Amino acid sequence: TYTNANELLSLGGAFVFANEAVNNVKFSFQGQTNTVNRISSVSFSDGDWLLPITLKQGQRVNDIGGVGMHKQSNTLFDELDDFNPPGIGSPLHLSFQHPEHFMQVFARDVVSTANTYTWEFTAHTQEGVTAELTWNTSLLAIPGKQLFLLDVNKQELVNMTQENNYTFLAEKNNSFRIYYGTDIEKNILPEKIFLSALTPNPTHGCTRIQFTLPDKLGQAHVSLEVIDMMWR
Repeated sequence: TYTNANELLSLGGAFVFANEAVNNVKFSFQGQTNTVNRISSVSFSDGDWLLPITLKQGQRVNDIGGVGMHKQSNTLFDELDDFNPPGIGSPLHLSFQHPEHFMQVFARDVVSTANTYTWEFTAHTQEGVTAELTWNTSLLAIPGKQLFLLDVNKQELVNMTQENNYTFLAEKNNSFRIYYGTDIEKNILPEKIFLSALTPNPTHGCTRIQFTLPDKLGQAHVSLEVIDMMWR
C-alpha cells in the first residue's frame, strides 16, 4: 500500500522525491515535539480544488493519485504535483504522461485554473483482476462545473459528482480520461464500436444492452443478435 503521510511508522518505509541531491531528509517520529511537513504548504482558496483518486485492487491500495486546479500551478511540474514510488512487485498506480519531465509521468496532476480541461491517465494494475477507482466529490467546490470519468477501453462514462467509484476488470492497458467543464456529456462522442456486458445477467425479465458506435460513421444500420443459454 502506498499513501501520502507525514510520519514514518515502525517497520515502515518512505519515499521522498527530490529534484536534486539532498544531504538529509527529516521525518517525524513518536516523541518528536516539532515536525516538518512533507506535504505542500500551498493553500487552496476560491477557484482552487484538488480531487484525490485512490486505486484499489484486492488488499493493495494506492492513494497518491489525483487531479486538480490551482492559480499558482501550471501544466508542467510544480510542488502540487506528485510522483509514484519505485515499483515493487506488480505495479499499482496511476500515471499521467509528462514526457517533458525527467520522471516522464506524474501520479497527481494539478494544472492552472481553466474553464475546461481533460486529463488522460493509465491505471497500472495486475491484469485480469478487478480493480476500483474511488474519489470523494462531496467537499469539492466547483459550482456550475462537471467532472466525468471516461473508460476509454469500454467507452463508459461516469459522472464523478454523482458517483464515488468505478470498478473495472483490469486489462494490459487501462486508459482513462477525466473531463472538467460544462455540458460535458453531450460533447463526448463514442470513438469505437463497443458492446458492454448485460446488466443484469442472467435475467428472467429485462436486461440492459449498451453499445456504442463511433461518431465518424454517421448514420449506420445496426444488427444485434441475442442468443440465450440454449443457443436459440
